[in-house]
Amino acid sequence: MQIDLSPAAHGQPACPRCHSPLRTIVVHGHEQCAICKSNILECCSGEVCQPDRPAPKRPSDKSTVTIKS
Repeated sequence: MQIDLSPAAHGQPACPRCHSPLRTIVVHGHEQCAICKSNILECCSGEVCQPDRPAPKRPSDKSTVTIKS
């Protein structure tokens, strides 16, 4: 997702929704415009906490049961 923060006035970034000079506040881990309350910067934009570590392997969807007689 691309966010357009084109200058509103005097080279300041603008809110992509209300186009006012961008002032953000942090709410529940994300940043939102102080004027229109639009979500500007999401709390998680695809970051990973351990990028060098491979994801754990999930068990296969097929379950096999062995019955001994």
